[in-house]
Amino acid sequence: MLDDAVREFQRALFITPRYVRAMNNLGVTFLQQGHPDAAAAEFNAALDADPRNVDAMVNLALAQKATGQTSDARGLLVRALTVDPRSAAAHYNLAVQYEQAGEAARALEHYRAFLQYAGADYVDRTSDVRARIATLEKRMK
Repeated sequence: MLDDAVREFQRALFITPRYVRAMNNLGVTFLQQGHPDAAAAEFNAALDADPRNVDAMVNLALAQKATGQTSDARGLLVRALTVDPRSAAAHYNLAVQYEQAGEAARALEHYRAFLQYAGADYVDRTSDVRARIATLEKRMK
């Protein structure tokens, strides 16, 4: 039903053009459809309307990563953490980037911060993060 979601978010934006949450959700839907460039356009529009929107920053970083712009994505996640140092989503995605780049110490730092700040929204991810931490710690010994 992703096509229906796109239509509804676009309809909401037709009615309220600067509706940041709708822009962000439309971008997420485009990401789920495999359209990272269209998603990035929505996240950028959301950031034009609200430059401190951490959700849009994190999601734009995901779109950038999907198009191979890992350096830009990493920088944006760091920026998101300057706005909200307690953003579990930013910590998680930055940890994943560091882990994939082979930077275990930095990955561990952000995985631990994720566990510290993750609330009920991230319960399904915490056991995986704990396992990643254990794996990285073993590699570093």
